[in-house]
Amino acid sequence: MSLCEYLTGYLLDSGQLRPEELAGFRPGVCNRLDRNTSGLVAAGKTVAGLQVLSERFRSRELEKYYLALVEGEGVTACRLDGYLVKDEASNTVTVTPEPVPGGSRIVTAWEPLAEGGGAALLRVHLITGKTHQIRAHLAALGHPILGDRKYGGNRRGVPECSSRMGLRPSRQMLHAWELRFPDPLPELPQLAGRRFFAPLPEDFCRALERLGIPLPESGGNGRKTESK
Repeated sequence: MSLCEYLTGYLLDSGQLRPEELAGFRPGVCNRLDRNTSGLVAAGKTVAGLQVLSERFRSRELEKYYLALVEGEGVTACRLDGYLVKDEASNTVTVTPEPVPGGSRIVTAWEPLAEGGGAALLRVHLITGKTHQIRAHLAALGHPILGDRKYGGNRRGVPECSSRMGLRPSRQMLHAWELRFPDPLPELPQLAGRRFFAPLPEDFCRALERLGIPLPESGGNGRKTESK
């Protein structure tokens, strides 16, 4: 089942959508996550909601923050510009510090929250939103995300600290954690200035515990919302 199908089923079951309304519009998601990345996804259940949220994502007024569990300690806070080139054949991307033909400019910022066991937990601000941006940007700097089979340590010929600690993550330890709405937001005033958090899934929590890294504090209630 696709995410849009799941969303439609949820709205129908909860009475927020009537079957006859599907003839004119189907609810849709406004942002997407890489396969095997957990966390928040925003969706519109009306045409107006979908249009407003999609435009705010395009204009970067909606701020997206991720948690990433990466190889290596001593990671410092940083904001980096780079250029990303996608290889369609392999569905992988390459990041370079200088402009390259066919490259898209990317901007990623992060700050360390805690570290332990040869790994660090980062809070990442995804300023631009390109394919595999966080994963490739961090890997290019020598801090690949644990469990990332496309860009991770094993692919680079470097033993992952997850193996040394007896961890066997089945996916990349990357989680879309927080979404911040701008203020003012006249089209959706009920969301203006609000922050929403997605609780960490069990596999991410287990990895943090095994590495001796404390769970982050969200500063919020972990609720999720839908646009009107």
